[in-house]
Amino acid sequence: MLMINCATRENAEGKTGEFYARIPESLDIPTPVQVMSASAGIFERHAGIIEYFGNHENLEFPILASIRYMAASLKGYTPCIDFNSKLLISAGLEEAELETIVNNPLQAPFEKKECLLLGFVRKGILSPETINREDLQALKDEGWTEEDLVDALYHAASMDIAGTLSKAFTE
Repeated sequence: MLMINCATRENAEGKTGEFYARIPESLDIPTPVQVMSASAGIFERHAGIIEYFGNHENLEFPILASIRYMAASLKGYTPCIDFNSKLLISAGLEEAELETIVNNPLQAPFEKKECLLLGFVRKGILSPETINREDLQALKDEGWTEEDLVDALYHAASMDIAGTLSKAFTE
């Protein structure tokens, strides 16, 4: 239960209401999104970031959801794990494949290029100081741009914000 007043599906208005309406009724509004609704400025910026990733030229939905799922799983952010696992399962992935995304992303059920990106993101989450020029070059050789690499790792790192907000404002 949240300890602060947040917008719900029933009372959300304006941009928050518009944003909530895009989340399928079968899914709960993610806890961090609810928490962010308590700050109009933060919510507006977060919604803009989600829109940016939703229209990303190279990072498609299954990879983005996999990045969030992996990051949330590695950090123990339960609401984000639950939300993203539901998205991935609704996209056709199976439970065992979700575990592979987290524990062995190079064997994930995606093309080699995407698996390498997931491996990079995992390394960036667990030990960012170990990323080197060779890692970056290998990804560029697969067709990823530097912008893609920054975006993918940013997307994963944003799970820290989501997890912190969820833990801080939930009893």
